[in-house]
Amino acid sequence: MTVPNALTVLRLVLIVVFAVGAVLGMSQLLAFALLFFAGLSDLLDGWLARKLNQESRLGELLDPIADRLLTLVLVLYLLLEQLVPLWFVLILLARDVLVTGALALLKRKGKTGVAVTYAGKIATFTLTMGLPLILLASVLDNQLVQGLAWAFTLWGIVLYWYSGAQYLSAVRAKLA
Repeated sequence: MTVPNALTVLRLVLIVVFAVGAVLGMSQLLAFALLFFAGLSDLLDGWLARKLNQESRLGELLDPIADRLLTLVLVLYLLLEQLVPLWFVLILLARDVLVTGALALLKRKGKTGVAVTYAGKIATFTLTMGLPLILLASVLDNQLVQGLAWAFTLWGIVLYWYSGAQYLSAVRAKLA
């Protein structure tokens, strides 16, 4: 267990705590705090893995799972809190379904996965920042924070789909 992997496991624990808290009706401020620390752990784990030379296969597997799970739980929470529209959630989920399906096909054909792209990392970062800011804007009832939140989030969606297209292209190339 490396420090970066411990941070990824912490992020998974925070996601579970967040999900349970959401079901139990936790305050939006507490929800934001949990999301903030989950996002911070996402930023730190990759940086520390490179800085401490602690990159691992476990980290390569767990980090994207934690990222997708955080995004899924968060957007569903924002939808239930009526802070984002359904079309928004469907756009994010559709990309994940396409990429996951393509990667499953690749694995079924006995091929290895594809490398994480820079666009994918930036997309995850912008969504990890933007989505919790949507929640914070609601808590603060602040238009400036809301504008910043949606700027991050919409840019994140564009990059998310762009990186998804990169992944699909890489899968197609491996299957050719």
